[in-house]
Amino acid sequence: MKKSSLLVWLLCFSVFVQAQVYQIDSLEKLIPQAKSMPNKIHILNQLTYWLSVYDIEKADKYSKEALSIAQKENYTKGIASSKNARGRVYFIQGDYRKALDLHFQALREYEKATDSLGIAETFNRIATVYTREVDVENTIRYAQMAKEIAKKIGNKKVLSESFFNIARAYFFKKDYNNSIAYYQQALIISLKIGDLEGLTYVYNNIGITNARMGDYEKANEFYRKSLEINEKYVRDYAILAATYDNLSDIKRLMGQYDSAFYYANMGLEFAQKVNAQHRVMESYESLMQIYKVKKDYQKALENYEKFINLKDSLFSEQKTRSLKSLESDYATEKTQIKIDLLNKERQVEKIRVYWLIGSLLFVLVIVFLLWRNNIQKHKDNQLLGQKQSEIEEKNNALFESNQQIKASIQAAQLIQNAILPSSQKLSRLFPSHFLIYRPKDMVAGDFYWANEVQNKMMLAIADCTGHSVAGALMSMVSATLLDRLTRLRLIVEPALVLENLDTEIRNLLKQNEDGNSESGLDIAFISIEKQIDNTFLLTFAGARRPLLYFTQADGQLHTLKGARKSIGGKISEKKLFTQEQIILEKGDMIFLSTDGFADQNNEKSEKIGTQNFVKFIENHVDKSIEDQKKALESLLDAYQTNTQQRDDILVMGIRLE
Repeated sequence: MKKSSLLVWLLCFSVFVQAQVYQIDSLEKLIPQAKSMPNKIHILNQLTYWLSVYDIEKADKYSKEALSIAQKENYTKGIASSKNARGRVYFIQGDYRKALDLHFQALREYEKATDSLGIAETFNRIATVYTREVDVENTIRYAQMAKEIAKKIGNKKVLSESFFNIARAYFFKKDYNNSIAYYQQALIISLKIGDLEGLTYVYNNIGITNARMGDYEKANEFYRKSLEINEKYVRDYAILAATYDNLSDIKRLMGQYDSAFYYANMGLEFAQKVNAQHRVMESYESLMQIYKVKKDYQKALENYEKFINLKDSLFSEQKTRSLKSLESDYATEKTQIKIDLLNKERQVEKIRVYWLIGSLLFVLVIVFLLWRNNIQKHKDNQLLGQKQSEIEEKNNALFESNQQIKASIQAAQLIQNAILPSSQKLSRLFPSHFLIYRPKDMVAGDFYWANEVQNKMMLAIADCTGHSVAGALMSMVSATLLDRLTRLRLIVEPALVLENLDTEIRNLLKQNEDGNSESGLDIAFISIEKQIDNTFLLTFAGARRPLLYFTQADGQLHTLKGARKSIGGKISEKKLFTQEQIILEKGDMIFLSTDGFADQNNEKSEKIGTQNFVKFIENHVDKSIEDQKKALESLLDAYQTNTQQRDDILVMGIRLE
């Protein structure tokens, strides 16, 4: 970019930058006015970030306050962001051991909260600390992990920082061409998103790389670009110190000793303002080199001693070892957590297995009673031609047997109803909803399941193979497995839930060993997570069941179709499901259903049909939840007049509150 075009580009940001000058004062005034705990923590951490580059004492104070509030309230994301903020303070001061320790602690908190953006940002912070130790392998490793997440979630700021860290790693490997290539990618993104702070870092480091390649004129050009943005707009004292020191080096190499001396002192002044010990050390080294060339050996020796003392305190062998041990500690802790969770899961799993075996035995008893009843009926029919008294006696026996079967099925109904979420639980998770649930028989193959795990409200609507006893058995097994996958194994991504449910069903029914190859289920599975801005992030995965959703923004009813494959069944290889994410707002609606409603026919054998079902919902979606339910039930009742119900029916609608 030519200098003139760069100046024009910078002028485009004049309004933004002018406002940013007063950002810190404005934020400090907002601290006592913060109405929520997360908002106050966010303000304090933002202040820490901006102040760390020129008022390190204030930055340290605000980061401590933010961490104290977050820990007191046990706010996981707040603890993570505050530890990252404190890590930045220690990084600026040159205490890399404490900085890395805090970043790894933050990483563990973000992993608990499954916060992808927080994890990616922390990977970049860890990579940045490793660059100070010239640990090329770890720098590239963590920057690459940050890059992959940034691409996945579409965060260009994090992606730019990842390219920047990778470029620095290649610089330390003396692979300057690759270093320049990655810096250019970081530069392109920073220009696109208007990241002024990022530009000061990229221009400065491109200058360093060109200087190392011997092109001092080009290095000088990029240092000037970095200073131009930094001095006018950003005022990052730490990078100002670095750029002035870099200018001093090339001026010395070009024989311009007065300029070199001036820039070295400027670098030292800014480094000392923010107690950036690494930068102070580099300034002492630059001054030592200048005095040495000028043959002022006394002052050269004085600055050399200052340089060596500071270097020893920053890069002692013991500190280097402790830095490298931090990642090992982090990995060990993660392994121990997994072991503890596995042991806990095994203990609870035993209880679940016993309960499942008991339920299966109970259902088998019911099936046996049904079989025995049929045998008894056959014998009774053969004896109908005998004495009237025997017929009456057999009829009485048959009546008793039927009563037993009815009682058994009623007991099975009680068990199935106990597995289904209570109306209180549904109302707590989804305050504004309606539910239409009409089993074809006393027990059903259709079922619904709901739970809350890791601040995510999860809901499944499923249609098991068959109905009555067979379908009910499958529904109880499936609901139990959903509890196990989400609550015990903490699998919360809908696509992963369906993949694991498919594996568990096929293993349980031995479908890979020529067992029951037909049994399975169709299912729609969603998770809903409320965002900070009061929107809702909905994630959906389906196995032959769709999701309907209505947005007020466009007044349209949309469909997410899901995969064209069921859970369980004949296919033996592992099934992979995909998931889709949408952002919804308060007042938007979602609808989930099995195929029973659309398949219901009238006296003329005409089905309601999927298209009519969707159109009917679309025509009534602006009504209240209660009126929508009444309208759907009226349509269903009209079709069922003088006809038998064909299948289990299950429809659920939710208005987001």
